[in-house]
Amino acid sequence: MNVYMKHYLCFLLILTGIHASLAQSLTQKEIWRALIANNHDIGKDLAMAEHLLDLVDISTADSVFRKKTQRHRFPMSIILEHGWNLYWKSVNQKRVKFVGTNARYPSNWDGKLREWDVNFFLMPHLDKYVELELLAYKEGRKEGGKLGRDTTKGTIYKPGFEGPEAIRHSEETGYFTLHTECTPWLKGRKELFELFYPCEPKSTMENHPNMGTTFLPMGFYGPLVLDCNHNCKPEIHPYEWVWWMDLYGKNSGEKNQKTWFLGLFRDDSWRFRDWSTKPRSGAVSIPFAFPENADSMLIEVEHLLVDKWIPFRRNKNIIPEGLSDFKQKENVFTFHHNELKRNIFIHSDKSIQENAIGYRVLMNPVENGIVSGKINLFLSVKTLYCTKIKIRFTE
Repeated sequence: MNVYMKHYLCFLLILTGIHASLAQSLTQKEIWRALIANNHDIGKDLAMAEHLLDLVDISTADSVFRKKTQRHRFPMSIILEHGWNLYWKSVNQKRVKFVGTNARYPSNWDGKLREWDVNFFLMPHLDKYVELELLAYKEGRKEGGKLGRDTTKGTIYKPGFEGPEAIRHSEETGYFTLHTECTPWLKGRKELFELFYPCEPKSTMENHPNMGTTFLPMGFYGPLVLDCNHNCKPEIHPYEWVWWMDLYGKNSGEKNQKTWFLGLFRDDSWRFRDWSTKPRSGAVSIPFAFPENADSMLIEVEHLLVDKWIPFRRNKNIIPEGLSDFKQKENVFTFHHNELKRNIFIHSDKSIQENAIGYRVLMNPVENGIVSGKINLFLSVKTLYCTKIKIRFTE
């Protein structure tokens, strides 16, 4: 039995334990090891899939902001009718990471003026995100109570899979979920649908080739706010980073391959002029793992869609010096293991000459026959960047 099969069988034993108890804690070694497991097996366990998504480190240059509230850009007639009690209020004046599983059909709402909202509804299985959601709902009830709003409804769904008891509303109605929302780049709507995610009216996650299911584990990053245009329910709005693994879609059946989709957004509805500014400068780290005896190790980066590159500003502390770039399509990262040189080949589908995107590879110590690390992307765009990253190996 080769090393790969041994670790794969270990992963199946871990999966069996997780199915028995969602609350079971996993070690970091066990989570990293799962990155070389079969995609379909990972997809059967939502908690494990969320653990893998949580390995992603994410940030933007403006992770903290000063303005506590944002309002619609209303015509004066609506202001006179409803007053100023319609607003979004930040919970902690920070952008936060949140990982969960989409619990219902997404909502793509083509609203008034520039609003074109692409919505998802997440139910978390990991303790830290359950606690964050409960904190946000507590703040929502507090703020909504001041305004006389009905704060008992929340956003509740019964998706057909089990979740943590802490966020269960009732047996009949299901679980509290966290709403995520953004109006992405309006001019790129058609391309965004074709290349990245279901954003057209009546489009579905289940039928989109990059997703393949409604109940998809996903990660989001953005301001954690209370939507007091309604009942002060908590949401991430606007989300600025979104990411997921293809566990059920077009690429999910590929052997020895993990496919990641990531997007960096600036909200294009003009509602969040203090929270979603341009340019969008951000960083994301994607985990990878290979068996140490793999014949070849490859990371393929497909730059799916970008509106406009904005050159790095060196005064932004999120962009380090000495990055590798994609000016050449073919690059090699070399590391040493057991006194031997090993190569990870990094391929870009495009040659990008602008000084607006770069990367750095960081390795973990080789343990239990697993080579692992992260490829860290740093980029700066005006409004939108979407990418697909394939990580694969041959035996």
